[in-house]
Amino acid sequence: MLEAIRNWLQDWLDACEYANECVPDFSFIDAFHPNKWLQIIIILAFIFLVINEWRIKLRHHVCLQAATDRPDHFTLKSLFSGSILGDLATTSYIAIISALAQISGFRLLLFPELGALSNEILRKPKGIWANAPMMLMITPFFTGLIGTIATQHLPYGMISILVSVIAGIIIIRLLGSPIAPAISAGLLPVTLGETSWWYPFSLLAGTGLLATLSAFQRRWNFLRLNNATPVANIIQHKHTAHSSMTWIPFFLIFLLIAAYAASQTQIRFLLFPPLIVIAYEMFAHASVCPWAHRPLILPLACGLAAGAGVVIVGWLGTGPIAAGLAVFYATVVLRGLDIHVPPTIAVGLLPFVIPKPDYHYAIAVALGTALLIIIYSLWRVISPIEEIIPN
Repeated sequence: MLEAIRNWLQDWLDACEYANECVPDFSFIDAFHPNKWLQIIIILAFIFLVINEWRIKLRHHVCLQAATDRPDHFTLKSLFSGSILGDLATTSYIAIISALAQISGFRLLLFPELGALSNEILRKPKGIWANAPMMLMITPFFTGLIGTIATQHLPYGMISILVSVIAGIIIIRLLGSPIAPAISAGLLPVTLGETSWWYPFSLLAGTGLLATLSAFQRRWNFLRLNNATPVANIIQHKHTAHSSMTWIPFFLIFLLIAAYAASQTQIRFLLFPPLIVIAYEMFAHASVCPWAHRPLILPLACGLAAGAGVVIVGWLGTGPIAAGLAVFYATVVLRGLDIHVPPTIAVGLLPFVIPKPDYHYAIAVALGTALLIIIYSLWRVISPIEEIIPN
């Protein structure tokens, strides 16, 4: 009996091989351009992240119910509560800025870090960024001005990168400003080769509008303050630096290696501007930085946001709807991964100011972030820190 079955299977396999049938046809795989694969990954990741966000909310709901011993039902309303209003306000603000950029014809009016700044300020109207409107306006202006001058007088390379980044940090320190994304404003013109004097004034326009919205929000209590999220760590303790200065050489090592790699390979987005903000916060404020204690998730979060930005620009262009969708996707990524990294939103918006972005940008972002994690992890081994949890 077994011999008969074996002979039948062998005859079937021989027939399949002879007729070239029964063998899966994988030839369609070769027809997919890497951008197509990127689209598939972004769509699947979105589905997973939405499901995971639901799981996180459900787990929190069950824990809260157990703690309060109060019967309640988990609904869609409870899923989209809390800081979701801040995310929607961020999406609307970025859509407005994108429309103004299209009307003016100056694409850098959509400064990508406006996504991070607006998300933080509109979600936390009593945070230190929201309560420093003057610094919000002048710090990016001065760092952007230095970056523009560096781009005008220096070729792209280690010198121009170091000048823009170090000058940005010095300006922040001298002003006592909490606006760390201003460092990105100095590096962006160097990375993109932008020499126009309109750039620093466009920063002033974007941050000025955001400061106005923030003032209106605080006055009329437009959004509810949500104190339950870990975002308060970095906002309320922005100036609490790590007690040891051991972070400085490691930060400089990262900056030098990333700048050298970007300049020598001409893959400029190995050191994409928001990465400097992420690195500076992780090193200088490691005890209170909300993403410093989950560094391994950063390449995934930044890579997905970058890939989504590329895909959205490819599908919809660089208009207001596309920009709002990129912000929405980035917030879904952060919620689905249960981590708060505002510069991730800027990573998703960068393709809107890059000429012809493609999948190479997402790969460069993932590689640059991975380099940061390696050097940061080495520093943590040498100088362990403890997380500071606000009261």
